Amino acid sequence: RLLDKELATRYGRDVSVSINGTLVPLLDQAENPNIMVCTLADNPAQPGGWLNAGNLPVTRIDPELGRIVLATGFGNNPAVTVAYHYGAAAVVGGGGYERDPATGAAPTEVPAADIGSHLAGLRAGGSLLITDSGSASALPPLVVEAGATAVLAGANGHAPAFTDSETSIRLFPGTELVLDGLWIAGDVMVVKPESGSATLTLRDTTVRPGRKLSLVGPGLRLQLERSVVGELRVDDDTDIDAVDSVIDATATGLLAIAGANGGAGGSLSCQQTTIVGRVLVDQVGEISNSLIVAEGTNPGGEPAVVARRRQVGCVRHSYAPFESILPQRFRCVPAAAEDLDAPVFTSLRHGDAAYLQLDGRTPASIRTGSNEESEMGV
Repeated sequence: RLLDKELATRYGRDVSVSINGTLVPLLDQAENPNIMVCTLADNPAQPGGWLNAGNLPVTRIDPELGRIVLATGFGNNPAVTVAYHYGAAAVVGGGGYERDPATGAAPTEVPAADIGSHLAGLRAGGSLLITDSGSASALPPLVVEAGATAVLAGANGHAPAFTDSETSIRLFPGTELVLDGLWIAGDVMVVKPESGSATLTLRDTTVRPGRKLSLVGPGLRLQLERSVVGELRVDDDTDIDAVDSVIDATATGLLAIAGANGGAGGSLSCQQTTIVGRVLVDQVGEISNSLIVAEGTNPGGEPAVVARRRQVGCVRHSYAPFESILPQRFRCVPAAAEDLDAPVFTSLRHGDAAYLQLDGRTPASIRTGSNEESEMGV
């Protein structure tokens, strides 16, 4: 309804549809509407069909579902390009905002559509810079050899998308791989077959909540910087370090962090981070200024947040359920079992503009509870 009301000023600027490289005009030559905003929801009377999807001389857009139906007359298999903007409460995750990609000097520049043929060039290290916000699918495994440092980044102002159901990464000892400014729609599987340390860094990147980021192999380290990821499944010696980030299982009763084989995950440290879902880790390094929003699946069962080793690490200026099994807490919320203070979010749905934004009804103990008297969480 909002897009329909403002279509004359939004179309061509905030959302557009192009056919074979040419923008579909808002009005036809007779000044009749050529673009219409409507629902293209599933049609209950026609399995597999959409409402309002019949043959019409008007191109239809559904911004809620991300669906379009072209007008008649474009022929078979036209090349369709859609451009759009979306809102966010903060500069976190993959997005077309101002940033400084960490590619170093003289990266190889490629469009998103050609990235698959260039991934092998990162095997011995180096940088690839994706120069547009296009999408790439059917990617080969990304392999980085021992001792090499490789960077795969989106250019400033762009958010290239990887649309495969699974992105496969293979690392070796001494490897460092940086994924910077990307939007990954499917699962990510990271395998390290040999002993020795290796680091995967996600910076300004989204692995869509509802998908899984798995790290299997000895000595892996995962660094999250201003990133959004879904469920994490890691080996018990994996180090997780998240700063200004989101780890979202999509529901408070689902596992957000756990072991690759169903047991406890590795070591968790996070600062200014929001975790939605249950946490089961071997130990905690330091959790500060963060929110862990979780609930157990069975009353009287294991708490929703558990660190197996409580004699190491600390939790400070953070929120986690009171019954959580964690190391020593300092100025955390809730402070006692009868303390009912808890965060209230405007939206828990990834994709909403107000995703994980603290609602004004959130108690002051959380809205001003960080060590700098600002909000806890991302």
